[in-house]
Amino acid sequence: MDHAEIKELIPLKALSRLDGDEARAVDDHLAARCDECERELASFNEALAAMAMAEGGDDIPSDRIWSRLQARLDASRPPKRN
Repeated sequence: MDHAEIKELIPLKALSRLDGDEARAVDDHLAARCDECERELASFNEALAAMAMAEGGDDIPSDRIWSRLQARLDASRPPKRN
């Protein structure tokens, strides 16, 4: 699995939604100390923590936090190929 494929899986790693070969590939890549992917994972973890701690009477994260998370997901997505 190449770097771009690993980077696409980082959001799922932050959500603990990887298993099997994908989880091992991402873990191995991070263990090899890829600074870019480590920063990306930390960024997603930070956004998720902010969502978990968001204050609100109905326990729904604010639109601002969802917007930030969506922007990060969009930025990590590679451009579509025709």
